[in-house]
Amino acid sequence: MSGFAIFLWQAVGANGGRRWGLMSAADEAALVERLDQRGLTLEHHRGLPHWIRALLRSPAQRLRGHEVSDFLHQLATLVSAGVPMVQGLRLVASDADARRLGPVIDWLANEVQSGTPLSSALAMQPRVFNERIHALVRAGEQASSLDTLLTQIADYEARSQQIRRQIRTVLRYPLIVISVALLVSVAMVLFVVPRFAAMFAGLDAELPALTQSVVALSTWLRAQGWMVVLIIASLSLLVVPLMARRPTLRAGRDWLLLRLPVIGPMLAGAASAQFSRTLAIMTAAGLPMTEALPTIARTMHNIPYYQAVMQINERLHEGQSLEQAIAASQRLSGRIQQMIAVGEEAGRVDAMLRHIADIEDAQVNRAVESLSKAMEPLLMVMLGLIIGALVLAMYLPIFQMGAAV
Repeated sequence: MSGFAIFLWQAVGANGGRRWGLMSAADEAALVERLDQRGLTLEHHRGLPHWIRALLRSPAQRLRGHEVSDFLHQLATLVSAGVPMVQGLRLVASDADARRLGPVIDWLANEVQSGTPLSSALAMQPRVFNERIHALVRAGEQASSLDTLLTQIADYEARSQQIRRQIRTVLRYPLIVISVALLVSVAMVLFVVPRFAAMFAGLDAELPALTQSVVALSTWLRAQGWMVVLIIASLSLLVVPLMARRPTLRAGRDWLLLRLPVIGPMLAGAASAQFSRTLAIMTAAGLPMTEALPTIARTMHNIPYYQAVMQINERLHEGQSLEQAIAASQRLSGRIQQMIAVGEEAGRVDAMLRHIADIEDAQVNRAVESLSKAMEPLLMVMLGLIIGALVLAMYLPIFQMGAAV
């Protein structure tokens, strides 16, 4: 994370001897404090460049979502049983897969043992632990209730990973089927249609319009197809990095996804559930909403929802209630606004937020199941129409010849 750095330092010990090494810290003051805990006085230090920090942060391998949630569950069980954090991390590491989880957890244990808060250590491994995890862990540390919150964080992460997998699966399936259909169609147009075209060339008859269109497409692709491939590859290499770096392009993409039928409401429900559950955990930990909301906004991967959460935070600073701020954002549904209003009147906003998150999660699950059931027959029909149209275009002249005879 940009808020943490790795310093090359030189310090003087109590006996006057000089020592040097590498240490991670949020800033110079944190570095001085950590060295002072070791009985060392800082003389010189230099922050390492970003690319060197990226190489030193271990490991580079990204873990699967369920591995992270399993780790959090194991750690939560040990810490809740009264095991010290460092010892708990060592115990989890000893049971973990040495190739994947072991090095990560050992590194975390070393950082925590040297005085780094667990949330800061997690933040320095962004390829493994997302910002939502270390934000929630930081909230537990600030509220001195990490032992009780770790279980909630682990459950939340497991639930989020499950919903994310379901959405990715239901979106990936049609892309795979459509890609296969396109590849089969292109192969037929490039290799099968020319054979029929050569056979039709000897016929002294006008070809049907559909057949003429397919033959013309085949001729054009065989002559200019390399340009199409080059353009598609160039756009992919340019658009994807630009979309990741340009907030305006990402916002446009996210806005378009939210406007899509079926998929849009599903993504909106997942974002609403994430907002509600994260805010519930943070407020239950004792964090003021005005402190929790900016952190929650940074965990929202959808730009319109990031903007909405920041707007909610601004309106809370202006003195509005949470229900009024949510209504003004025009992003969360009216049902959520009404439930928040009831929770504020009863003084149980955190409980109501959890209830909202459960409802949104259930609706997303139902939407995913319904879409999965409807997707397969629709895709099969579409695949049949594409391939059937090509086959019909090739055999239609033969059928007409047979009818003429």
